[in-house]
Amino acid sequence: FFWFFPHTRAVAITLGIALLRRGGRMVVTGITGQSEVPLNWDGMVGKGLSLLFSYSSRRRNWVKALDYLGSGRVDTQPLITHRMKLAQWPAAFQALTAQQSIRTVFTF
Repeated sequence: FFWFFPHTRAVAITLGIALLRRGGRMVVTGITGQSEVPLNWDGMVGKGLSLLFSYSSRRRNWVKALDYLGSGRVDTQPLITHRMKLAQWPAAFQALTAQQSIRTVFTF
């Protein structure tokens, strides 16, 4: 199982790791702005996880990530914490900056 994770919130990274199955791999891009991110080290070792960190990406990485998303091999539903009308975008950004959301899906 491969998870491309273009997210920079520590809580989202922790959740992404928890969602990986045994032998899973995760690529994290970007920075959190925090000096530490809590991780379940023993759980990660027990599941045999592989983590790759990158502050940059190449086109081929995005193509592969989009392929995984499009084919349904990656379940993004646990990461969607809010659904809001597009007109509510200020509230969505407020929730994000207050670390009360991971991802918001806007509806029309």
